[in-house]
Amino acid sequence: MGQKDVETPVGIGVLLSTYTTLNYKWRHAIGELVDNSVDSYLQHKKDFPDGIDIYIDYDSSAKTLSIGDTAYGMDFDDMNRAVQITRNNGHEYYESGIGRYGLGMKKSATFLGSKWKLISKSKESSIKYTVSVDVDKLAKTNAKKLTIVDAPSNAKHGTRLEINLAKTMKGTAEQTVKNHLCEMYKRYMDKGQVRIWWNDDQLEYTKPAVRVSKVGDIDTTWSTDLKFEIEGESGKKHEITGSMFILQTMSHTESGLQLFNSNRMIIGGSGSPNENWRPHDLVKGAEGYIARRFCAELNIDCLNPNHQKDGFIWDEFSEEDLVIALKEQQIVKKYLKEAKEQVKEKKDSTDTSTALKNIKNRVDSEEVAAAVKEGLATKDKPVKTLTGEEISDIAKDKGVDAKIGADPSISFSHAEFTFGPLMTTHISSQVDGIDEIIVLINDQFDYLDKVIQTEREQEIWIDIIHALALTEYTIQELDKVEFPKLIQYFGDYLNSFREAGN
Repeated sequence: MGQKDVETPVGIGVLLSTYTTLNYKWRHAIGELVDNSVDSYLQHKKDFPDGIDIYIDYDSSAKTLSIGDTAYGMDFDDMNRAVQITRNNGHEYYESGIGRYGLGMKKSATFLGSKWKLISKSKESSIKYTVSVDVDKLAKTNAKKLTIVDAPSNAKHGTRLEINLAKTMKGTAEQTVKNHLCEMYKRYMDKGQVRIWWNDDQLEYTKPAVRVSKVGDIDTTWSTDLKFEIEGESGKKHEITGSMFILQTMSHTESGLQLFNSNRMIIGGSGSPNENWRPHDLVKGAEGYIARRFCAELNIDCLNPNHQKDGFIWDEFSEEDLVIALKEQQIVKKYLKEAKEQVKEKKDSTDTSTALKNIKNRVDSEEVAAAVKEGLATKDKPVKTLTGEEISDIAKDKGVDAKIGADPSISFSHAEFTFGPLMTTHISSQVDGIDEIIVLINDQFDYLDKVIQTEREQEIWIDIIHALALTEYTIQELDKVEFPKLIQYFGDYLNSFREAGN
């Protein structure tokens, strides 16, 4: 029996090339780059009493993206550390910052494009340092080193990363990224510590309206701080802090929980699609009233984010443990109950006739007209069609928001797919002779949130979707379907919903 040493002569180019296959989303990749600027500010906070500016310039035509800042900047040692693959290179990282693994900049930059350049000048230096990276070239030659070029400079301090993009954002992706960046860094932005600019426009976060109601004779604003403990696997108790509030108007896009680490959002993101956390055991189905009104921000500083900062490493406790701990808090129970009570008040005050009239007025609005024009502009684009297997996979991945009916049983899930239909249905299986129908509602049509705003209007909307699904289910076996018959089926289902609600 013996042993032999095995060399692993892998160059930096080969390692970087593996990052091109990462499953990053745009907002997470760009967020990794913004994190570096924020960390530079935090590490040298005393030097920037007025905060810093971060400039993001995106040009889809030129396929370029640059992210620059007015933070402290880097000297040679800092630049050397920045381009190393790991932190195991004799340098310590700033423990109070957002960064953890020393991989974010390299991973996200390479994911976005195989050619990128890093330029920086320290606040205490007159030397500018530049490193240019061509991942494909480095991989072919199995290069094991990079060249940092220095030159005298009178430029202001700070760092800029320039990327030749491999792809560009499609559809509403750019606006979604901007919205999510506002939420990721809203705590730093609110304090004036960080200002983020996108193509010369300053990004701003606006908190949705919070419910105000009478409790007895007192006007109560439904927003409060949270603090509780969870016992981890090691037996240590971990403190969770944060806040919660109830939306004044229910929303598919703004409701849910956001999880933060070091004051940076890790899990969450409102808009369409809504990527906020809405655990079923806490807020029930996403079509329910609680799920569309209850909101919370939780600080999970006791756990580490994963490498892509789109989730946590649940080693001390699980997501289920967090939900259980939330449900045990009396103040949380009170807020969940209030979210329900608000629905009852509004439901009683708005009849179907009034709700339909309100919907009509909004459908005639300039916002919806603009959305229709935007849709017409894509009329020549191929419509996205999904196979039954794809529909089942998406529903499984997104989760079931609501399940109604007995024969057939219909489950609703929300997804987003560009140039797809408003809804897609699929008869997935039979259980005891009963068909199970999956309905995917396409959240790409974000103008719906401008039209459907109250609980009663949402009920009408779900009734329509349900009736469409049942109509499609009914006619699938017919050889020929005449239009009047189609309208009859659809009308019958809507009438049955109306009678059931009386």
